[in-house]
Amino acid sequence: MSKVLTRFDLEHTCSVDVSLIDHLQVTFTVIKDLFKNKKFLASSKLSTPKDIVHFIRVEHDLSISYQKAWRAREATLDDIRGSPEDSYKMLPRFAYILELNNLRIFTIYIGSVVDYKVDIDGRFLYFFMALYASISGWQHSRPVISIGGTSLKNKYGGTLLSASTPDVNDQIFLLAFYVVDSENDSSWTWFCNQLKKIIGGRNEVVIVSDRHKSICKAIDEVNPVNNMKYQVIDGTSQYMIYLPTKICSCRMWDILEISCAHACAVFTMKHLLIKSYVSPLYLNSTLSSIYRDLINSLGDHRQWQMSDNIIFMVILPPNVKRVVGRLKKIRIPSRMEFKRHVKCGRCEHVSHNRKRCKFSLLN
Repeated sequence: MSKVLTRFDLEHTCSVDVSLIDHLQVTFTVIKDLFKNKKFLASSKLSTPKDIVHFIRVEHDLSISYQKAWRAREATLDDIRGSPEDSYKMLPRFAYILELNNLRIFTIYIGSVVDYKVDIDGRFLYFFMALYASISGWQHSRPVISIGGTSLKNKYGGTLLSASTPDVNDQIFLLAFYVVDSENDSSWTWFCNQLKKIIGGRNEVVIVSDRHKSICKAIDEVNPVNNMKYQVIDGTSQYMIYLPTKICSCRMWDILEISCAHACAVFTMKHLLIKSYVSPLYLNSTLSSIYRDLINSLGDHRQWQMSDNIIFMVILPPNVKRVVGRLKKIRIPSRMEFKRHVKCGRCEHVSHNRKRCKFSLLN
């Protein structure tokens, strides 16, 4: 489509002192440039589009719409934080530098495992990250891996999975992170293949996705069966203890590798040292070995040095398919999370606040 210019006036008759309130040339990019100090956007003064509309009206005597202020705010945030598309483009360089700065340090354990997968069109599918410090600490932890996940609240969505293991103090020790489009057969297969690299030669590794209740028993009586086998009577229940293999019929000793209450009753009767029947996983030296290695920083991304094939490698954002139904706004809590109850500041009772308190304080 072509246009023909029929008239052109060199003399501009509009006065420079006259400024229309609704100026068409005030686009959202112009408004974005008016924020010379972009830190204002994070403050309470310019945190919402309404604040931006008020700021433009007071400072520049211009009236803009709410939608234009919203677009200016989003464009400014993209300049500060970067867009998701730019983050996907930087992923190959980020993965290369992350793995390079966290190599193994003359040990038998594998180094950092940082990998990603794209489809035939170069669009992002999966990303896996397990650093050397976590892999080294895993070798001194229990052979148990817990998998948890949460939804990503961004433009392209997805699911963030994390693999963790309990240390000797039952604290969460993060092992790996995994970003997928959704939890399906393909993503889980790729995840398991990556997880095999960091497990190493450890056998009988248990992968769980939920928590189980612990067992706590009180001991009443101990009856020796022979020199190595004992019967512990706990109320109406009976448990068999076999010392050479460190097994109790309650299964707590052989699963957690720490003496159960039934075994401790046998140690007390036989005057045995309890420490000698506890797994080395619970020693202070083992706990120190878990957190011995550090995670190195990546530095300024403008100073990264790498080959040209990594620099010019581009990963496109994934194809987003909106799911059927209404989107969930509230994350589903896990079984280990407890809801905080509202406590009244007037009567100290729960389930209501001070404004709705109906208790009499006369008594």
